[in-house]
Amino acid sequence: ENDNDKDKDKDKETEPKQEEAKKEEPKKEEESSISGLDENVKNKSKASPTVLPPKKNEIIDKKEFSYGVRFNYWSQDMEDLIGITITDKDAKYKTLKDELTKNQVCKISEFEYNLLNEKAAIYVDTPYCQEKIEAGVNTMGIRILDKITKEHLISIMLYCNYDNMRNALLSTLIREPFDETNESMLERHSHFYHFGKLLRESIECFGVEAHRSETKVFYHGIDFDRKIMNDDEIKSLFIYTPLSTSSLMEICLNNNSNQSDNNNDNSLILELKGYVSKYFDASWISDYSFEKEQIFFGGTRALTVNKCIDYKYGYDHKLFINSMKYIPNIFKMPMSEWKINKNDDMLQETKEMIRNLIFHQLNKIDNKYPDNLGKNGIPKDIEENLNKFSLSTKEIRMHYDAMYNHRAYGFLSSLFMTPTRTFTKLDIITTLFPNINTLSMMRVPLTTLTFMYLKSIINPPKPANIEEEKDDHKDNGDDHNDNSIIQPLRCKISEFRLLDPKTAAMSIDAVIQAERKSLAQYQWTIDSPDQVSLVLKYSDIPVIIKEPTPPPVIEEKKEDETEKKEEEKKPVKRRMKRKKRPQGKGGQKGKPKTKPKPKPKPKAAADETTTAATTEETKPKTESSEQQ
Repeated sequence: ENDNDKDKDKDKETEPKQEEAKKEEPKKEEESSISGLDENVKNKSKASPTVLPPKKNEIIDKKEFSYGVRFNYWSQDMEDLIGITITDKDAKYKTLKDELTKNQVCKISEFEYNLLNEKAAIYVDTPYCQEKIEAGVNTMGIRILDKITKEHLISIMLYCNYDNMRNALLSTLIREPFDETNESMLERHSHFYHFGKLLRESIECFGVEAHRSETKVFYHGIDFDRKIMNDDEIKSLFIYTPLSTSSLMEICLNNNSNQSDNNNDNSLILELKGYVSKYFDASWISDYSFEKEQIFFGGTRALTVNKCIDYKYGYDHKLFINSMKYIPNIFKMPMSEWKINKNDDMLQETKEMIRNLIFHQLNKIDNKYPDNLGKNGIPKDIEENLNKFSLSTKEIRMHYDAMYNHRAYGFLSSLFMTPTRTFTKLDIITTLFPNINTLSMMRVPLTTLTFMYLKSIINPPKPANIEEEKDDHKDNGDDHNDNSIIQPLRCKISEFRLLDPKTAAMSIDAVIQAERKSLAQYQWTIDSPDQVSLVLKYSDIPVIIKEPTPPPVIEEKKEDETEKKEEEKKPVKRRMKRKKRPQGKGGQKGKPKTKPKPKPKPKAAADETTTAATTEETKPKTESSEQQ
C-alpha cells in the first residue's frame, strides 16, 4: 500500500509536466511550418522512392525502360543515386547569356538573346504567370508558391523555338557511344549547364501533374518498335531527356507525313499517360501554339504506354497483342485448379477484339461469320500468329465454368456453347481448328442431354437427299448395327475427355453402364481410367461387349417362367362364378342336388304342380348347358 501511494504521488507530479510539454509542441510545429520550409523539403527528398538505395535482395523489374542520362544540379538539396552530379563550378560559362551567345558547340546571336529576354519580361508580368504558374513541392531549393522567373521562360522558349539549341542539348544527355563514361558526359554537358538546369526547374517545379490535364493522354511519334508494344517487355518508361508531346494526335500525324523518310508507313504514335509525372504546357509561349506542346523532363516518375497506334491504318498494336495473349488460354486451360483473380479482369475493348479476331479467322472458311476487321484492319504479324495457332492446334482443353463466368470468358458463351448449356459447339470448334483430334472439357455436368449431343456428333444423321440403298443389297448385306462391320470415323475428333465432371445428376459408373452399348454400335469406347474422368475414344476395330451369363442366373429365369405360368392359370379359375339358383316358396333358396318330395294334393291343384315342376326341371338344364 505504501508503494502504491508513492506511485500515485509520482503520477501527480508528472501530469503537469506532460501538459506543459503538449502546449509547447504546437508552438514548435508552427515555427517550423513558417521558417523551415526548406528543411521540410530536404526531409521529403530523403523519403522519396527515387532517393532510397536499392536493397541487396530487391528484384529489379526488367519491364522498366530508361532512356538518356539524368544530371543532378542540386547536390546540396537533393540526393539522386541515378543522376550524375554536376555543379556550377563544372559549368563552362558563368551566366545563361554567355552560355547562349558564346557557346563553342551551338550558340545564338546577342540580338536573338535580347529578343528572348524582352519577350520573357513581358510574359512574366502577365496575369497568367502571376496567378496560375506557381512553384509546387520540389527538392530543388525553390520555395513553394514562388513565381516563375524570366530565365525559366527563356529556357522554355529556347527549347520550343530553336531546333539547333534543342538538338544540341539532347545530344549531351545521350551516351555516344553506349559505353561512354560519366566523365565524358560531364564534360560535354558542361557547355549547357544553365540551359539544362533552368529547363528542368521550369518543368518539375512550375509544371502540372499529368492526371490534372484536360485530355489525360499525350501523343508522341516514334519509329516502329515491337518491344514497346508488349507489356511483357516494356511496361513503364523513364525518359531522362526532355520529351516533347502533344495533346492532339493529328499533330503527330502531320509531322510524320512531312518527313522525307520513306519508312513512314512503319511509324508509331504512342499514347502516353503520366499520372503523377509533371509536364509544362508550352502552347501559350511557343511560336507553334497550334501544336499544343507539352514537355516532360527528368524521368523521376514513370510514363506508361496506353496505345501504340499505327500511322498508316490507325489500329492499336498494343490492343492486338494483349488480345492474342488470352486466345491460347481459352482453348488450352491449365490442368491445375482454375481460380478467378482480380488481375484477370479484361477491358471491354479487349473482349470485343478477341471476338473480332475469332470471327476473322472463322470468316476465312465460312462467310456466314461477320468480319469487322477487314483486310487491312489487322497487323500482318498478328494474322500470321493466329493462322499458325489455328492450324497447328490438335488438342483443345476448355473449362466449362470459365465459359459462363463474366469475369473470365463469359462473353464467348453464346459463340462456343450450346443453348442448353450441355457442351461446346463442336461444329465451330472443328471449323476454327481443322486439324483437331482431341477435345477435353473440364467440369462439364454429366446428363443425358450431354451424351445425346455427343452421339449426334459421333454418328451424324444422313442428309435427306441421299438415295436409299437397293433392296438386293439390303437382303444380301448384313444389318448396319452389326458389330462385325468396321465403321469409319464420321467426325474430325477421335477422342473426348471429360475431366473432373460434375456428377450431381449422374455418376461416372452409371454413365458407363448406360452408354457403353449405344457407343459400341458406333465403334466407340467409354472408360474411366482414374475414376475421376471419362474418356470416349474411337476404336479402329469393332467394339464387342461380352456379357457373362452364369448358371445361377439361368435357373432363376426358369423358376420365374414357371411361376408366371401358374399365375396365368389362377386368374382363370377365379373368374368362374356360380349363379344364384331360383328361390322356392317362402323365399328359401333351392338346392341343386336334392329335390323336395312332393306332398299329395288335390286333383284340382295337380295340374298346377306338374307344370311348375316341369319349369323347374328345364331351368337347371339350361343353366348347366350355359356353364359347360
